[in-house]
Amino acid sequence: MSFRLIFSFDRPQVSAGTAALAIVAFGAAMTGFAPIFARLSELGAIPTAFHRMAFASLALGLLLALLPAPVERRPAKPLDLLLLVAAGLFFAGDLGFFHAALANTSVANATLLVNLAPILVGLGAWVLFGERPSLRYLGGLLLAVGGALWLSLAAARSAETGMTGDLQAVAAAGFYAAYLLTLKRLRAVFTAAALMFWSSAAAAVALLAVAVVLKQPLLPGSLEGWAAVAALGLIAHALGQGLVAHGLKQLPVAYSALVLLLQPLVAAAAAWAVFGEALLLGQLAGGLLLLVGLVVARPRRRPAAVSASVPPVP
Repeated sequence: MSFRLIFSFDRPQVSAGTAALAIVAFGAAMTGFAPIFARLSELGAIPTAFHRMAFASLALGLLLALLPAPVERRPAKPLDLLLLVAAGLFFAGDLGFFHAALANTSVANATLLVNLAPILVGLGAWVLFGERPSLRYLGGLLLAVGGALWLSLAAARSAETGMTGDLQAVAAAGFYAAYLLTLKRLRAVFTAAALMFWSSAAAAVALLAVAVVLKQPLLPGSLEGWAAVAALGLIAHALGQGLVAHGLKQLPVAYSALVLLLQPLVAAAAAWAVFGEALLLGQLAGGLLLLVGLVVARPRRRPAAVSASVPPVP
């Protein structure tokens, strides 16, 4: 067996995993701009979240109409369709509970508790998909989550906390974990574009219903307000979460959840660039620890068995 034969089979596998990691990381970076656009919105939390899902649905629906029909996918079953709607409701629950938590506890507590979602995803992936965590992953998990929590605590500006808000933040983490696990389950059936469109549409309907019941204003009053919610839907969700959904087909969902911890790091850097918020030494240290944890936890690919009778890939 020649070295050319070995490397010709190793290279595509490594590049596929690396490409998926890059896609998820870039998607996480785009979602990290969500707090910036949300802060620029003129509307309340629920109407802003509704516009996020509505604009994302419009863009993803157009993309879905332009893309060719998928091939070699099994037909969707009734359970798949229910899970598709559930994914949207899970994400709506995540947005709703997180914004509610921000009003009832400190920003540090809310962000800290939501960043515990990767632990829930890891447990769910083990139970549902048999993705048993390795010691390498667990070590990286501790470092990455620790870095994210350090980053969040260093950015704290208020010591006000409340048990109600803390519980709402935990609920947001649970909904986000359920959303990611559902996406992973459905990627075997739907394309990323179809998955994101239908789940975003379901979330938009749910958030609109909540906003109407609460009698909250739904329309921005200026072009700047419209631009903020449009950017939130198109950049942070359609592009950001869409790329995350695309990369989930190649990466373990537990590791993908860890990569999503890049969001608070990007948000802190964006707040510094856009609003002039100082980057504290603790934030930088937490961000560095987070990145080290991602490197440590990155899954290793098993060497592929190659038969000498198989011709080399050019």
